[in-house]
Amino acid sequence: MNEEIKAKWLDALRSGKYQQTTNVLRRERHGAASYCCLGVLCEVVDPDGVWMESGSGQGANNRTFGFGTPQADGFPPKRVSVAAGLSAGEMQHLSAMNDGATTAPEEGATFLEIADWIATHL
Repeated sequence: MNEEIKAKWLDALRSGKYQQTTNVLRRERHGAASYCCLGVLCEVVDPDGVWMESGSGQGANNRTFGFGTPQADGFPPKRVSVAAGLSAGEMQHLSAMNDGATTAPEEGATFLEIADWIATHL
């Protein structure tokens, strides 16, 4: 993994600035944004990037977003993963940790727990 991006990502995940969500990169409920760990990575890699509403939310009070695309599939675009140096398998594992999927032993991990895993394994 790119060490500079890793350091910034760890700082962001540990900062308390980002509220955590699941299943999408970014969600807005009642105007408040929340992110999955990979959504925070998008913000770190490209702070000026464009979040595009996907239309898969449940109305104005639950909107979902993709990064640079309206597709809200829970994974960053290739340009973000390439810049960060993350493989598809690593992103899937991190997504499973964040979302509480049964494929990851760390199901339902907090941003702090995810940051510790990244620091140790990536």
